Amino acid sequence: MSPAGQSAEYYLGLRDYTVPGREYADGPSILVKPDGAVVASGRALTAIPPGAWAHLEILLDLGRPGKAAAPKSFRLAVTIAGKEQVFDAVPYQQSEFAHFTWFGFSSVGKPGSVFYVDNLRLEMLK
Repeated sequence: MSPAGQSAEYYLGLRDYTVPGREYADGPSILVKPDGAVVASGRALTAIPPGAWAHLEILLDLGRPGKAAAPKSFRLAVTIAGKEQVFDAVPYQQSEFAHFTWFGFSSVGKPGSVFYVDNLRLEMLK
């Protein structure tokens, strides 16, 4: 949530620090702009109104040894005021992403902007 009047620009992403020849590769990468636009892999998907809480759920399949290659995309569900929007097959920021080794939030906006994170949960599904 980013309060009205202090709207932030922030990034939420997963990275792979095991890619040979580079520092890291970005996988699921979501940017929320000060106007609330939610952008993933360069594509505007929806918007979060200033002052509104949003629930974001990222689901990705990293594959299993001996099985078919994992998709290079993720599922993003955004719920605002009880209304869920689902975006399937959103491409990774960089196709080299294969291992989830880092997760983070970063403010990339102006000084004095604010955003809040609550109820964070990471889990592996079988």
